Amino acid sequence: MNLTYLEVSACAAAIATALYVFIINIFFRRNRYAENYLVSAMAFISLPMFGIMAYLLLDPQWPYATDAARVYFALVALQSHLYMHYAQVVPRWEKRSPLWLMLTTALPGSALFVITAATPYTILAALYSDGSWTFVFGEYYAAYIAVFSFNLLICTVIINYKHRVLENDSFRIQLFFRSLGENIGAAISVGGFIVLPYFFAIHRYQAIALATGGIILLVISNYAISEERLLDFKKFYFRVLYRIVVFLVLFVPAYFLIALGFDSSQESQGVPAVATAFAIFIYFFLFYRFGAPMIEQFARFRYIQFERNVNEFFQGISSVSDTKDQAGYWDMFFGSTIDALHTRFGIENAAFFMHRTRDQSYLFNYGFGDEIGLRAIDENSDLVRCMDSFPGLLEKSLLFTDDRLSGYRSALRTFFNENNIQVALPFYNIEKQIIGILMLGSLAGRKPYSMDLLGVLDLYRIHFEVSLANSIFLEDIKESKIAEHDRLVIQSAKAKIMPKSMQQIEGLRMSSLFLNNSDFSTDFFDSTIVKQDKVGLFMGTTANAGIHSLTVALQLFSVLHAHAGANESPEKIMNLLNWVVTTSRFSDTYAPCYYMIYNASSRMLSFSNAAMKPLTLFDYEHETYTELDTKGIPIGLDRNFIYESKTMHVSPGSTGIIHTPGLESLLDAQGTSYSAGRIKDIVRLNKNDSPAVLVRKVLADIKQFIAGAAQSQDASLVIFRAE
Repeated sequence: MNLTYLEVSACAAAIATALYVFIINIFFRRNRYAENYLVSAMAFISLPMFGIMAYLLLDPQWPYATDAARVYFALVALQSHLYMHYAQVVPRWEKRSPLWLMLTTALPGSALFVITAATPYTILAALYSDGSWTFVFGEYYAAYIAVFSFNLLICTVIINYKHRVLENDSFRIQLFFRSLGENIGAAISVGGFIVLPYFFAIHRYQAIALATGGIILLVISNYAISEERLLDFKKFYFRVLYRIVVFLVLFVPAYFLIALGFDSSQESQGVPAVATAFAIFIYFFLFYRFGAPMIEQFARFRYIQFERNVNEFFQGISSVSDTKDQAGYWDMFFGSTIDALHTRFGIENAAFFMHRTRDQSYLFNYGFGDEIGLRAIDENSDLVRCMDSFPGLLEKSLLFTDDRLSGYRSALRTFFNENNIQVALPFYNIEKQIIGILMLGSLAGRKPYSMDLLGVLDLYRIHFEVSLANSIFLEDIKESKIAEHDRLVIQSAKAKIMPKSMQQIEGLRMSSLFLNNSDFSTDFFDSTIVKQDKVGLFMGTTANAGIHSLTVALQLFSVLHAHAGANESPEKIMNLLNWVVTTSRFSDTYAPCYYMIYNASSRMLSFSNAAMKPLTLFDYEHETYTELDTKGIPIGLDRNFIYESKTMHVSPGSTGIIHTPGLESLLDAQGTSYSAGRIKDIVRLNKNDSPAVLVRKVLADIKQFIAGAAQSQDASLVIFRAE
């Protein structure tokens, strides 16, 4: 291969990388911190820098080659200068270099840029011979090397200093791994750009070395500022290494096969192009069938054990959920969930605190390890107020990286440090009140919590939260002596979970009807605001299973009110509901359900069905009905079932009708069932009426139909209209 082609290709790849980094940071990244601007500036400067070198290689007779070479060397010096400032401002939340130091260290690099670009003191001439460029250094080129080395030295000193003193342990470890990759890129660049040309008079590999090192530094820097909370450089390096290996394993043999066929055709030896293409196809097929999975497994070897631990961890939780022994359930639950955090993930300390209303605090209930000496948390403490304001998992590094927590940063950093806490998991009831807090200490070896582990802990929090909230809710019912009979329990719970009114948004009006006829089952429906212009509507029904039906309804109620507002995809809520119900220890029954989300801005309706009577949509203009259905089985029937959702556009004036099967189970005195077609007729004949008026007319029609006959099934109906 002609080395010039390789040099030009390397420069082109560097230009493409720089352009990508520049566009991403300028037009797509929402963060506008100093490090974003510095990385954007480095990417922008890389464009003319590598462009000049590529043009020199493509046009050796360029009359302005010497002037271009001076600008090229000046831009390289400016890159090292900007990278030094980048090291000074990262991270943005602590240990940033003071302004006076940044201005002082900027002076040598600024002067070097001007002198190199405008005078012959650094680069005297650029000569092309034997297929490569040679640069004749000026009398002060040693000063150029000195300032260039000064910038790199300042970078090294600052990074090593911050790696030792940063309080944010998670970022400090990531800074160490980031510096490893950056050192490789810097070593390649310095070796080809400074060491070989100046000390050994070898200029041939300058473009390749600088382009390769520049790509490495740009890619690492761009990833480093992508999202401080999600950095995992070890995973990032393995992923990049996997892609590089796959590219080389595919490219190199394919190149030589094509080159062999081309050379043979030049020599008239007759290697057919079809044979070459067939050989490449067979090679690619075999590689993707056998080679690529092996390479990927090698690149992911450090995560395979972690994934196995995660699967076994949740299997343990699910197996505990199957127990019916109420007396020893919580001891078994804590032992299999909280204790399992140590055996599966190496968490060395944990302490669980339950809320006690009479003490107005959270008292220690269960734990392991001895570093967390805390035994009570006041319900008015900074930690509790922070978790009330910002629900969800709270990890120590969030106190540095999340600007929303700035008001609690100082107090909580002190609290976490004094009590050796790394992660706090809050658990909420259906009223969004904190009922428990799980404190986690350090990992084995004092390693920071990875994003993978934090994601697992957040799933664990949801499962624990639902189980805890349901148990406390049932205990509260028992304490009030309502649970003496299933009927009283169900009726009391119905009064609590059924909505008093439907939540509305601008552009969609809805009204509901609930006929409380059953003492052994319950319907459940409700609406929730997903965003300002989005509303979700849920409807479900349970079998005649007494207290077990109530338990399922409570689980549906808890999950819907805890998580529907944060999820904009109906199938995600359905999958979460299914997972919670199938892993519950409280019942083994199931529930048909339907969930939809309407976006008033785009007039788009997303829906997912779990074996429920589908939503019927009436088109105002054409006076036609459409059933909105998806594949699905009842919630709680199969833990591994994956629900789907669909989306459609809703025309102005369209009216939606959804009801439970109990509506068609209403009987008159002769035993004739009520027909949903009567509701459709009412809507069609009164299509200009509001949903509230339509519901009243349906109720009047039902009362006239049943004429006082006793009913045994709950019946629910919701009618909405898109304005």
